[in-house]
Amino acid sequence: MKGVAEELQSSVDLRKDSYIYNRVLFGTIAAERFNRLKALIRKGRICLRSVICGIVMLCTKPNIQNFDGNIRFSIGVDMKPIVDDSSQFGILKKNIIVDCPLKLIDDKHYKDTDSESIKNGDILEIQFRKVTDFVTEELSNKLQSMAKHFKRNNCPFNFSSINSQISDSKVIQINDLTDIPFTTTEQNPNGYSFHDLKVTEGLSPNESMSLSYITNSNSAMSISIHYTETKYMDSFVECFRTFIEN
Repeated sequence: MKGVAEELQSSVDLRKDSYIYNRVLFGTIAAERFNRLKALIRKGRICLRSVICGIVMLCTKPNIQNFDGNIRFSIGVDMKPIVDDSSQFGILKKNIIVDCPLKLIDDKHYKDTDSESIKNGDILEIQFRKVTDFVTEELSNKLQSMAKHFKRNNCPFNFSSINSQISDSKVIQINDLTDIPFTTTEQNPNGYSFHDLKVTEGLSPNESMSLSYITNSNSAMSISIHYTETKYMDSFVECFRTFIEN
């Protein structure tokens, strides 16, 4: 995952409902580097959503004291490919909850092994792979369950029995919009062309952060991080930027 971040711009957003200041960071991943990243994803048989989750997990790691719990991701997925009669306009978004165990990034689980790669200092790479594999498998299994549920009930808006996990724990929202055809394509020759499209999503009361990313017409990817300011977030953002730049 060599160099995939070009720039970061920051702005401050006032949440009028709670009077809490949030910060929104926007960045652009250049087309050449984004294509290289997609090639690595295909080779590893993982998904872009799991890569983002992996980066978040490792960038959160320095601030974690207890590795017994989970980090809860709410991952937005467009269900239109499953719904045969859905409209051609807009998206049919459903959030899939993935609880990713913190033990996957706990160094103590790797220190007693004789693995040569770990001896060579590749613990972060191994942890990243474990997280991406876990998230990819969880998403695949839950999407299959949702597809079966829809076919059985013939109701695209009734997935509550599949995804009804409720918790007081803070959630990290992941919004992957890269598959949505906002730009001109062979199937949509009259579509709009966005050269610098940026998206973000406001935070719900139970969310600590949201990450949104979308592809522009020049095949570059824009990414945003929307978060509540805390003493830990400056170090998280710097770690996130460093991670995707190397």
